Amino acid sequence: MVGLNSQKKSAEYLVTKYSVSVRKTSKVLGLNRSMVTYKQRPSKDDALETRMKELSSKHRRFGLPRLHFLLNREGLVVSHHRSERVYKKLRLQLKNRKRIKQMAVIRAPHKKATTPNEIWSFDFVFDRFENNRSLKCLTIVDDCTKRTTGLLVDTSITARSMINFFESFPKLPNKLRCDNGPEMSWFSINDRGSQGICDCSCPCFT
Repeated sequence: MVGLNSQKKSAEYLVTKYSVSVRKTSKVLGLNRSMVTYKQRPSKDDALETRMKELSSKHRRFGLPRLHFLLNREGLVVSHHRSERVYKKLRLQLKNRKRIKQMAVIRAPHKKATTPNEIWSFDFVFDRFENNRSLKCLTIVDDCTKRTTGLLVDTSITARSMINFFESFPKLPNKLRCDNGPEMSWFSINDRGSQGICDCSCPCFT
């Protein structure tokens, strides 16, 4: 399909080259006479385009809202629709940054368990009831046998309840291992390290 600009150029060519009247040219090409005689007005966006380019070069991560705010403060533009039209015309749209996935770095290699009850790992598992009430589960797994050595289930598990749960075991392992999540603040269990409850030699108790 031929565009409007191409049709207008064809009409202008017939009028200037073969001295055909505008009325006849419009009739032959099936165009509106006003489109053939229309004279394009000079653009009023030159200053706006220049300044938008300068701002986008200076602030490379500024999108349309910030650029429009700066241009509006300078008095170059009022309507955000005009800023959006010029912004798209200059093709200044920002490209979405893809987040680079980084590999987890282990600061110190963890010691692997070789015998049962040597190292226990524990973490929380969350779920909800039908009435949308939260359910919290503390799971403890032996690193050697991969068996669950303890399971504490409640709607709320505090540091004190965790201490009481670990003290209920007849025998504790040499080390307890956990992550550094918010649940593992252990501000109260650190005082129990000297009593053999856990090995606090590392931030993750490993």
